[in-house]
Amino acid sequence: MEDSGEFITGSATLGVVHPPGYPLYTRIAHLFSTIPVGNVAERVDFFNHINGALALLALALIVWELGRSRLWSATTAAMFALSRTFWFQAASAEVYALNTAAFLWLFWLALKLRQEFKANHFFWFSLVLGLAITNHWPILVLSTPALLVLLWPLDK
Repeated sequence: MEDSGEFITGSATLGVVHPPGYPLYTRIAHLFSTIPVGNVAERVDFFNHINGALALLALALIVWELGRSRLWSATTAAMFALSRTFWFQAASAEVYALNTAAFLWLFWLALKLRQEFKANHFFWFSLVLGLAITNHWPILVLSTPALLVLLWPLDK
């Protein structure tokens, strides 16, 4: 379905998939395609499963930062995990699970920077933003102003 076959082939051969090419996804998925277990499609799908899990972890951390409730963190992550769209994207060879994980980690890092500016958090925010833009740039470029507004100091 959709572009999964193209992403699996592009990842296995280090080829260029349709524009914009998704270099971050194909390079990391290529590393997973070399794991000597199962076939190439299963290995690239495994990469997406990990991206989905990382997205859920980031979402749980975001809810934790906002409310300090284990129940709400777990419930929110479980509800998101069981949503039809997220489940479909995390279970197939598509770029959207990686994109979701990157955005949610950026949001969490922005919350951490808002609490207290630390060079370490700013470094990771910049690195993840730069890498994420090489995955699926339209969504991240459009959402970056919202993240920057989140970083705008309220007390000054």
